[in-house]
Amino acid sequence: MAKTIRATFMGGHIELLEKSEIPEGAELTVTFETARKVGNQSTWAQVAEEISSQGNLMGKSEEINKFVREFRDNFSL
Repeated sequence: MAKTIRATFMGGHIELLEKSEIPEGAELTVTFETARKVGNQSTWAQVAEEISSQGNLMGKSEEINKFVREFRDNFSL
């Protein structure tokens, strides 16, 4: 089972910032990603910047525009 929980690393220990129901003595595999602090940038702007930096969408602007148009045209509440 995988779950993402925010935490800080202080004095050689990981301190969870969210309540968790981890059983006492449980062995965990920890993968960490440092949080980027980007001024007043919105979460969506941060996501867009991350996607852009990965270069996965290079040369696909027409394909993306087509997908966006189809999504917009078929979107209903």
